[in-house]
Amino acid sequence: MVELMKAVELVQEYWRPEFWLILMLILLVVLARQVVASRDARIEARLHEITRKKKPSTHFQMASSSVETQQNEGFFGRLTTKLARIADNLPSLGKKDEASIGQLLVYANLRHRHAVPAFVTLKYGMALIFAFATYTAVISQGFFEDKAMIQMGIGICGGIVGMLIPEMILRQLAARRQKKLRRSLPDALDLMVICTEAGQSLDVAVDRVAREIGFAAKELGEEFGIAAAEMKILPDRRDALDNLCYRTGIQEVRGLVATLAQSQRYGTSLAHSLRVLADEMRKTRMLAIEEKAARLPAMMSVPLITFILPSIFVVIAGPAAIDVMELMK
Repeated sequence: MVELMKAVELVQEYWRPEFWLILMLILLVVLARQVVASRDARIEARLHEITRKKKPSTHFQMASSSVETQQNEGFFGRLTTKLARIADNLPSLGKKDEASIGQLLVYANLRHRHAVPAFVTLKYGMALIFAFATYTAVISQGFFEDKAMIQMGIGICGGIVGMLIPEMILRQLAARRQKKLRRSLPDALDLMVICTEAGQSLDVAVDRVAREIGFAAKELGEEFGIAAAEMKILPDRRDALDNLCYRTGIQEVRGLVATLAQSQRYGTSLAHSLRVLADEMRKTRMLAIEEKAARLPAMMSVPLITFILPSIFVVIAGPAAIDVMELMK
């Protein structure tokens, strides 16, 4: 009870009237969004009742529905569904931004059917948390005590930073997964060469590579497994290959898809094309490593000048400086 009273006194001490204004504005925005959302939901339900047609899904939703994943179940699925329900009452980020977020979620292998609205909720939640934490820290430390607008501006800047952090983390996750896919793709092409030279068709070869490469490269095995399953279901193989490009988003996979499409269309040797493509990928990766190694001397010059040269000057010029100071006495 005593600790609760101390917490209440602390809140009363640092609480400012500007906070009430911010909370009222947020509440008004949420209520307005709720009214608009409920009206749109009624209109949509009425149109659905009249036309008996389903609402068209976006590219991200079609790709998510074609992927057999277990992310819709378990703790992650339940949490994502609850966050998605909250997103219905929040302002939309815009179709373009939500499409970009959906693409990044696919790259990061977060393919829950409600992943985009859940991520939108997370962005708004992080914005509120960072804004509240920044504003409280500024007030508690006594910065700009007589300038309430500056304190509110700092809190708003903290909210903007908090809103950007989830997307930055998502980009890092997507880039890390794409790096793993890019690294293991030449080995998968070598396995495909062996399978095609053994007389297996493209569908069987992709399925076999998915099962074999999954022990060393789990991410690429999952993508190839999905592609093999879609090749068996979809009427055109090119659709399955295009979905593979959409899910990975790396240039090497686009080259692989173009090679497979060219081999099927013109009847060229698939094994030879895959062997050449794998060799080109390895050479490209080696050139990238050599480029990083060539940049190393220039990058090392900054810490060399910053940390090593001052110590060398102290060692060399230190005794002479001491002798000069003694002579000056």
